[in-house]
Amino acid sequence: MKSADQAQGRGGGSGVQAQDMRTVSALRAPEPAREAVERLSDRALRAAAANPDHSEAARRAIAEAMRARRISSGPWRVSVAGHIGAADLEKGTRLFFDWRRRARLAFRALAQLSAFALFAALAAASLGRVTDERTLWAIGAVLAAASAAWLTLSALRRKPARLLLVGAGAERASAAMARRELGVFGHVARMDAPEGPTIANAADYRALARRLRRRVRLNLATAVSPEEALPVRAAPHWRLLTLQLLANSCDAVIVDLTEGAAVLEDVREAAQDGRCVFVTLWGRIDAAEATLAAAGLDAPCFFYAPDGEMQRRGQFHAALIAAMRATHRVRA
Repeated sequence: MKSADQAQGRGGGSGVQAQDMRTVSALRAPEPAREAVERLSDRALRAAAANPDHSEAARRAIAEAMRARRISSGPWRVSVAGHIGAADLEKGTRLFFDWRRRARLAFRALAQLSAFALFAALAAASLGRVTDERTLWAIGAVLAAASAAWLTLSALRRKPARLLLVGAGAERASAAMARRELGVFGHVARMDAPEGPTIANAADYRALARRLRRRVRLNLATAVSPEEALPVRAAPHWRLLTLQLLANSCDAVIVDLTEGAAVLEDVREAAQDGRCVFVTLWGRIDAAEATLAAAGLDAPCFFYAPDGEMQRRGQFHAALIAAMRATHRVRA
């Protein structure tokens, strides 16, 4: 019998499997034609079985066809390959806090300082003060060069991690925490983000898989956007598949317990595998720790301030690296 992974082409995590997810109009019918199922390939058959837009009758017909072809009816598991691997994680935090990051920060600071100086010079000129034109051009040149260097270094970042934030908690504080504490590691996907595009059909699902692979575009979004690089929300019947795609494609999962234990049901498997880091807004740490204990999870919970600043930052970074190592099966 073909295994679940073989049947859906799993192995490289390239995201090709996600592109198999398509809604077949004939399979939305209450009584689909038998030919609509028989002409599907093995991979398309597995995708059709998981598609929530297909009718119950279609799913029963698909299950029968899978048994006839000796295809295992295991859960639909797809992932999009990330940008870091087991060998990269041997470096620990040095993978993210290296000279390249220092260079990006230095050029950004220089660009900001130059922008302030140029604004001040222009403001002085508008008030009638004499300003050397050559000085303005020099400041403008520094601003342009520093901005170009910062954006180029940011765009060409080769080894960003991909992180998933679930259970947004107090929205503003959680979003501030994501920008302040997670962006340094790479691309942050936030589930149930109110400003994110809605995954409501198979085409949206495939588009999300393609977005995950766009490293340069996400690098730039991480550098310049005040929001997460990948805000995502989903229609109720597509939420589980969307969440699974993100969780399977990310190097670690950050679980915000600020609003209670319900979010644990979304990430139970990842938590049991050691792929999760738990956080909460300060003042709610006791409730969050009680939630973890009740769920049988022996893991620390880190807390952040309303402005997003993470407390015990060094330990938080170490926990995040440990979660990435668990994802890539790297020994601690």
